[in-house]
Amino acid sequence: MNVSAATTTLTRPVPLRKVITILLILAVIAFAVFFYMYQFPEEPAFTIAPGTIPAPRFEKMLYGGFGEDAMQKPMDVTVFNDRVYVSDAMAREINVMDMDGELLFKFGEFGESPGQFHYPYGIDHDSDGNIYVADLHQNRLSVFNADGDFLKFFANDGTIVGPAALRIFEGKLYVSSIGANKIFVFDIVTEQLLAEIKDDQWPLYSPNGFTLDLEGNIYIVDTGNAMVRIYSPEGELLNYFGNEALLNPRGITVDRHNRILVVSNMGHNFYVYSPEGEMLHNIGTVGEGLQNFTLPNGLYQDETGRFYITDTANGRVAVYR
Repeated sequence: MNVSAATTTLTRPVPLRKVITILLILAVIAFAVFFYMYQFPEEPAFTIAPGTIPAPRFEKMLYGGFGEDAMQKPMDVTVFNDRVYVSDAMAREINVMDMDGELLFKFGEFGESPGQFHYPYGIDHDSDGNIYVADLHQNRLSVFNADGDFLKFFANDGTIVGPAALRIFEGKLYVSSIGANKIFVFDIVTEQLLAEIKDDQWPLYSPNGFTLDLEGNIYIVDTGNAMVRIYSPEGELLNYFGNEALLNPRGITVDRHNRILVVSNMGHNFYVYSPEGEMLHNIGTVGEGLQNFTLPNGLYQDETGRFYITDTANGRVAVYR
């Protein structure tokens, strides 16, 4: 019988030692990959779909001092000329630190005299660097220079009840009133009351925070109703949104992509929403770690696009970019 060469060619068996060597090499490679991923885990992918703008990422934590100098109950933040100003409601003072969180100085103390506080809450600065502070319990606004020297009380005629957040925009001072459930709008030079943003048909309930976009639309955190409402500069309701997990919302801002960031105080996190109110990102969990929060409150965005969040119960300020 003739058998073709193709059918008579035999495959030489691979030596056992070579098989074991190959398996050992593969095992070492697998272990190396596992070790690298364990030691240097990839950051969570926050983007929802290809092309989506990434969520803000944690950058650093600002403490402004430790021990006796530690912040007790930071409420709100503003940044001017590479200084971070933080209102501390429990210590009744303003902490001033550099951009790395080193304490520079403090000003204010408990009392009723000029330059003193009962419950300093909202804070902002004007174009000259003057610092405006809302005293929630004393129903007044105090103005200081950048070095903490008291200048004056603003519109101290009894109009403002329960002032919380402050924002200065195009020559106007906006103040949220927890007591009156509205936003007061003042001329920052004459201190004249120009307008009141409120809703008679669907009243606001404890508006702790608000912000404005470049068109002057006002985004109000309706804390008691657990939602965000958006009004035109004339006070017309444009939109509103929320979600069942938005617990006791406080600070708010609109970023350069027109996304809306909202702090959830009792959710111990913050949310990022689309301009239409669709929830895009949920950032943070309760705890004391560098990317945790415990009862966060204030939210401020500086000129570079950084976000500053007062991590109130942990006595610090978280910075995201």
